[in-house]
Amino acid sequence: MGRKPIRRLLGAEHPSTLLAWGNLALSYQQAGRINEAITLGEQVTKQSERLLGSEHPTTLAAWSILASSYPEAGRNEEAIIISERITKQSEKLLGAKHPDTLTRRSNLASSYRTAGRTNEAITIDERITKQSDELLGAKHPETLAKWVNLASSYRTAGRINEAITLGEQVTKQSEEFLGANHPTTLVAWGNLALSYRAVGRTDEAMALLKLTAASMDDQGNSDTQTRTLARMKERIAEWQRQDS
Repeated sequence: MGRKPIRRLLGAEHPSTLLAWGNLALSYQQAGRINEAITLGEQVTKQSERLLGSEHPTTLAAWSILASSYPEAGRNEEAIIISERITKQSEKLLGAKHPDTLTRRSNLASSYRTAGRTNEAITIDERITKQSDELLGAKHPETLAKWVNLASSYRTAGRINEAITLGEQVTKQSEEFLGANHPTTLVAWGNLALSYRAVGRTDEAMALLKLTAASMDDQGNSDTQTRTLARMKERIAEWQRQDS
């Protein structure tokens, strides 16, 4: 059932209608249609706050989606402000170990990394990876994604040996539990390639980055995937020039 039938049946101001609009904004984001995701997300958050209140789960979910879209448009500071607020609200309303709270903390850590606030990102990442392990299990996709993020934070902070050790571990687990072509596995490969490059393991880095690019090339559909693949191919070309 599409969003228009839902709106006709339940009304534009029904919580389920607002949730459906929020899910559409998330779908836009995942498809790389960032401007549409932000435009719709801003509308949904305003409506949800007005109708349901600032602490309603649907409102928090809408803000979370919007905050994760902003960095894609270069609006990272706005993402941080929102993420800090809704993480505190989520902890108060749902509890520190609720999966939604963990996701919001993870998004905040990502925004901190983008802003160069790496130590703050690491503090969050180390905490939520352990909590996700306990709550969801080591094989859960969300847990594996959080370990990948932690490895990335270690690399960004210059803690390369830790990044490599953790990166090698999580790539094996992600391949085993999620498959070689899963997005989390591809991100893990790409991050590990960068860590290898940082310590002079250039052949391994190049081989892994080429493997990642080839896998993305086979399945890339969204605008976001296309842009990521283009950046990856640019990096491969840059490494080839540097090594020639």
